[in-house]
Amino acid sequence: MKEIQMNTFIKKNEHTSYTIAEGNKWKIKMPYGTIFNDLNEASFSSKFHTNFKKTGNKKQFLNTKDFQYEYLGKDADGKKMVIWLGPSGNVCYPKGKAITIGFYNLGYIVVDGITYLITEISGSNFNVKVTGIEEGTYFFNTSGYTEISRF
Repeated sequence: MKEIQMNTFIKKNEHTSYTIAEGNKWKIKMPYGTIFNDLNEASFSSKFHTNFKKTGNKKQFLNTKDFQYEYLGKDADGKKMVIWLGPSGNVCYPKGKAITIGFYNLGYIVVDGITYLITEISGSNFNVKVTGIEEGTYFFNTSGYTEISRF
């Protein structure tokens, strides 16, 4: 796949994504924890620190005064994987819900009680990153999307 356009909304404990890829339009809705069940477990922070080590590298987050920090680990195949964690902005979670990862694993994550935005993930053959964040009112045409209901 080359380029993907995704509009993702997190509202009322549900994650809805409208995706355009290779000329196809999909709508996917899923509640928190549908795919990544262990991320809401109390032991997640320990698992995260076991699998990913902070490198000490940091870089500016978008065009803000905030920074994102690099973590190095391995993917499911044992290959090098880099995750960048940055500021979470005004994100809140219901008690007991500590994670909202979006498709391609960009999204929000809670480690040691602190909410972070996963700003970038890269591996041997991929790189996915946040290129912009906006708060406010946003409208786009949702017609023509085929809903995938297997989640």
